Amino acid sequence: MKVAIITAGQPRFTDDFVTVLNQLKGFSTADLYINLWDSDWVDDVDQGVNRINKILPSNVILKKLQITTAPARVLPSSKFELQWWYDRRISQIHGLKLAFDLIDGEYDLVVRLRPDGSLDSDLDISLLDFTASDVIFCNRLVGANQTAPNDQFFVGTQRGIGFLCNLYIDFDRYMIESCPNWETNEHEWALEHIIRYYFESNNKPIIRGQFNHDINRVGKSKYTTDKHTHEPIAPDPTAT
Repeated sequence: MKVAIITAGQPRFTDDFVTVLNQLKGFSTADLYINLWDSDWVDDVDQGVNRINKILPSNVILKKLQITTAPARVLPSSKFELQWWYDRRISQIHGLKLAFDLIDGEYDLVVRLRPDGSLDSDLDISLLDFTASDVIFCNRLVGANQTAPNDQFFVGTQRGIGFLCNLYIDFDRYMIESCPNWETNEHEWALEHIIRYYFESNNKPIIRGQFNHDINRVGKSKYTTDKHTHEPIAPDPTAT
């Protein structure tokens, strides 16, 4: 079985990254595709490749690392106090799509994970049943009122993950439709809420597996500056 793993965003590498890669079972090798937003983490892509390769399990191969400068975002509103929230949400799905678009070739399954999160136990992805849906989310729901799928870890067919990532193409439309009062309620249109609406409006079910995922199990990355202020800073394993 051919497996691709994608991750994206800030270079929030903690020991959770090594843990979650070792928790994934059911395949001989997997190809890793990463898109990171530009930062002071490394001076160039080659340095980043070297740092990541030092910590990868032997069955995970880094195929492509891309470092991208985040574009300026145009908020579809005159309420400029919403810019931070908007930038955060659209950047998440944009970075993920950039990572997915790095994929070269055909894969049976694609895993989306974060470099600062891990699963509650090992997961044999070869045993997952994709009969009802091309994407399987974590069992635990998240977001306001815990009604939305976890956008931080999921597994799917290449077609299914491609569909999810294409949310970026029409992000503003789905964001506004998912929460018509979005300009007065920024907590109801987090990415997980928009993904839920995107799936439902395209007649795709939200299917949950028997696994769960959490971030910051060993502390937060120093690049996590916007949330989780109470968490201690965890070492970056790529820096050793």
